[in-house]
Amino acid sequence: MADLIVVGAGLAGAECAWAAAQRGRQVLLLTSLLDTIYHLPGSPLPPPAPPGSLLAQLLRGDVWDQVTGGVRPERLSHNAKLVLEWEEHITLLQSTVVDLLWDEQGVHGVRTREGFDYQAPVTVLAVGSFLKGRMTIGQTVIPAGRRREFSSEELAAALERRGVPLKQVQCQGGAWTVAGEYVADREVPQEQLRSPPYALRHLAVDLERWRPPPGLYVIGQATGYTLYAEALRQGVELGQRL
Repeated sequence: MADLIVVGAGLAGAECAWAAAQRGRQVLLLTSLLDTIYHLPGSPLPPPAPPGSLLAQLLRGDVWDQVTGGVRPERLSHNAKLVLEWEEHITLLQSTVVDLLWDEQGVHGVRTREGFDYQAPVTVLAVGSFLKGRMTIGQTVIPAGRRREFSSEELAAALERRGVPLKQVQCQGGAWTVAGEYVADREVPQEQLRSPPYALRHLAVDLERWRPPPGLYVIGQATGYTLYAEALRQGVELGQRL
């Protein structure tokens, strides 16, 4: 059995798992899509990277664009997956969590869409913008937590059934240009866009109205609109405590 389960392998979740693993904790890191681990589209990375963080290690690798001098998000994501897979204290698993294992004593793990139960003394929800995410593109609204990634409908419904207060969160909108640049909340001529602008909203746990039971922590965008720097800090600090 793992020492802790982390649900979500974005910035907050991956950093939490990495920090805990560096302390010798056995971590089960669950993500709905392995190909988008640590995927940070369109926003600058939070400087500086805390010493010992996963980001600090990744920035020492081949993630830099030799032309622009910036970080290539796809290379960052690719390298993060490799580093996490090679970490002996982390088990990386692609699966969708649909419910928590929860009784009067607290939370003891998760249940996946495939019907498997995974138990641990501690569970961390770091599901980002995926709780009942809705992406609006023009007049079309689709269930998605990010471009080309499905939202987490079952987990949101399970939390609501258990009486967890959820709030609506509106995220930054954006679009991709024909040059491959992501532009967030900026007016760009239509002829320069590769795809229509989009907007994203999702549910988040309202920690101002609710205290998680023993064994459960909620961090990052899953608690409300969170900048990358704050998600990074929360992930690192929680992982170092657990």
